Amino acid sequence: YWQKTPRKPRPHFDTAEFGGYRAVLADRSFLVLIACNVVFALCPFLLSIGLPLYATETLKTSTVVVGALFAFSSLLTICLQTLVVRLFEFCRRTRALAAASLLWVVGCALFAMAPLLPHVLLTPYLFGTVALYTLAGLIAGPITTALAVARSPAHLQGRYVAVHQFSWGLAAAIAPIMFTFLFALGPAWPWVALSGPALVTGLLMVRLESHLSAQA
Repeated sequence: YWQKTPRKPRPHFDTAEFGGYRAVLADRSFLVLIACNVVFALCPFLLSIGLPLYATETLKTSTVVVGALFAFSSLLTICLQTLVVRLFEFCRRTRALAAASLLWVVGCALFAMAPLLPHVLLTPYLFGTVALYTLAGLIAGPITTALAVARSPAHLQGRYVAVHQFSWGLAAAIAPIMFTFLFALGPAWPWVALSGPALVTGLLMVRLESHLSAQA
């Protein structure tokens, strides 16, 4: 005799228990965090895309200096990343991100003012500015990922992290278009234009603190 196997009920993926990306997109606080992370990601992307052209065409520095600046930034990342993470381990993540935003604002202002300096002071000035800019990235990079993970429910953690990573891809797509358009308006415009969103993002992170998890 044939025996019918009882049909298993189909999961309802629109519910919070099984929810897919709809549940992630319904989390407004997380979406604000993602929007902020697009700005956080734009800052280092703009440095890697814009600094070579800005330094050689506007500031008239040697390509050797540009290469040394990026080597210096990489060296700082290798040597200081673990130390920076430990220093901010006991600080609220949202406030650490606000501090990183402030450092980026200062870095953008310093890059924008670089043409005003005498050429003899330009190389040490650029090294100091790159160091400040890199420090901001060392603070923000690991913390934004940790904050996205802390915000996510256990059963949706993969999708929360995927949306967070998508914000990096979005920033990578925006950065060259943004720099090309703004650089055509004036050499300092990319840095000036980025400093505004970076400042607003820092303020948003402080406001967002009460809406995120206790680990924020």
